[in-house]
Amino acid sequence: MLPIRFSIPRSLAAVSRPSQSIAGRACTSFATRRLSSQASAAAVRRIGSTVPITAARNFPRIGVRSISTTHSFRLKEESPAPPPEDDLRIYSFEDVYKLANNPEPTRLLVDVREPHELKKTGELPNSVNIPLETSPDAWFLPEEAFQDKFGFEKPSLDTELVFSCKSGVRSSSAARIAKMAGYRNTASYKGSWLDWAKNTGAPTY
Repeated sequence: MLPIRFSIPRSLAAVSRPSQSIAGRACTSFATRRLSSQASAAAVRRIGSTVPITAARNFPRIGVRSISTTHSFRLKEESPAPPPEDDLRIYSFEDVYKLANNPEPTRLLVDVREPHELKKTGELPNSVNIPLETSPDAWFLPEEAFQDKFGFEKPSLDTELVFSCKSGVRSSSAARIAKMAGYRNTASYKGSWLDWAKNTGAPTY
């Protein structure tokens, strides 16, 4: 008897081959995803073992320990506060009144207004006039030049200088300039001539 041969139609063969190919690709894809997942887990374990997470609790969680930091965060150092301006002694009307009526050799009352201002109001009793605007360098002058310019001997550096002007602005500036020139004891009359006129009835401008 002759063997019987069966022939498979080409359409069936074409269907069987793609089905095998699809199955193979599915297996390969599954294996790839599994390996990738295992590699990711291993990487996370390595990172987690080397990165401290003590600071992570203060940060929102994004991923697995991904926000844990190896950096040390340093709080912003506060810049040192600017040094306070030197204390400037302030004289009241009572203080100046006592000094004007009872002058002392170690204390000098200095009016820093300009001569034309003094003509309108008069001067503080027992004061000397050293105008600030026209003679800002007065306290830096040598003794001889000082005496030639103002007509009296330059005060020694240990003399207390009490400055006055119209309202207390120029007197404060003059007191600080004198301190820069080496005078350790300087003061400013708060309110100056306006305060003096208010309390004594002297003319003002």
